[in-house]
Amino acid sequence: KAVEVLGKVFLEKMLKELSTEVKVLIKALFEVETTDMKEV
Repeated sequence: KAVEVLGKVFLEKMLKELSTEVKVLIKALFEVETTDMKEV
C-alpha cells in the first residue's frame, strides 16, 4: 500500500504543477470519454 500512496501523491503533485491550459485539455478529454456516465 505504501507504493500506492506514494504513487498517488506523486500524481497529485504532477497535476498541481500542470499548466491551466493542460488541465483544461485533460478535463475536456475526460468529459468526452465520460459523457455516457454523466447522462445517468
